[in-house]
Amino acid sequence: MDATLVINALAEPRRREILRMVRNAACSANELRDALDITQQAVSQHLHILESAGLVRADRPGRGRRYTLAADGIDALDRFLSELWPDGLQRLKSVLEAKRDS
Repeated sequence: MDATLVINALAEPRRREILRMVRNAACSANELRDALDITQQAVSQHLHILESAGLVRADRPGRGRRYTLAADGIDALDRFLSELWPDGLQRLKSVLEAKRDS
């Protein structure tokens, strides 16, 4: 999974709201549409982007699709941030040591 897809998916506030909604319970597209007060087409577009980024997974219990939070995209984002974090910690350590020694 590509962290760029995840970051782009998270840039839109309604997609972040969808993630909050499916975090604890599976939701149908209709439930998401009603809760967000947007069109079915808009919900479908948001879900497609979230699925492509590995942030939601669609399950098919019976006729409908239910969306739940997926870990793939979160894992990709975590790896990306972990790559940045050690350098940031090292810089912070250097600054603090320089202040301490001055």
